[in-house]
Amino acid sequence: MWSIINYIQGTLIMILTFLSGGSVMLLKLITRTPRFGFYVMRYFWSPFSLLILGIRFRLVRNSDLSNYQTCIFYVNHTSWIDIALVNRVIPRNLHFIAKEELRKKPFVGGAISGMDMVFVDRSNRAKAVKSLNEAAIKVKEGRNIIAFPEGTRSLDGQLKPFKKGLFHLAIQSGVPLVPVAISGAFDLVPKGFRMRPGVVDISIGEPIITKDLTIEDLNPLITRSWDELNKFIMEMDLKRKLKNSKS
Repeated sequence: MWSIINYIQGTLIMILTFLSGGSVMLLKLITRTPRFGFYVMRYFWSPFSLLILGIRFRLVRNSDLSNYQTCIFYVNHTSWIDIALVNRVIPRNLHFIAKEELRKKPFVGGAISGMDMVFVDRSNRAKAVKSLNEAAIKVKEGRNIIAFPEGTRSLDGQLKPFKKGLFHLAIQSGVPLVPVAISGAFDLVPKGFRMRPGVVDISIGEPIITKDLTIEDLNPLITRSWDELNKFIMEMDLKRKLKNSKS
């Protein structure tokens, strides 16, 4: 029964993605600005993707970021719905750092380009550095960056070691790092073709200040950032387990 339901959901998500991607590209072509693409992402693709899957979210912690106009958000990555979730809970235009492979995907690559995102080719160090320099320019212009520092989705739901690129960017720009922890997405929509309805918990932590840090602070910054994110994940995972055991 679930295989049929998931097939229907997958088909609807595909149609929704094509419509959204086409709209983003068309709006960019007409307006010459990526601004309207963010509206499509936040108010059309993201909420309807979650609706189709029957997924709701619960904001467990929401730190006050009003004093920080520009931030670099970093998120644990266990499911493709992470993208929809962060677009719903963070009320800012988010410039994703996306892997180069996505550029070639129909509509998805065009939509990402249409929203002025940053593609990173991790297989080529020179190109990766160039992409991060482009991201640094965007940050200095006041644009909010978001990335999954693990690089790829976790296959077991556990937080993996972080790649260094995003933290080089944070030190280079001097912009605060904000941890965004997601708990429950892996259980509902893991990698593959299995989707279930349910509730996902999200925590937005306090900003980690990077102003005046140097390259010598890189490894301690990565360690602190990983610890902060993992702390929130473990807290939410534990509460979910206790709640499920009582029900």
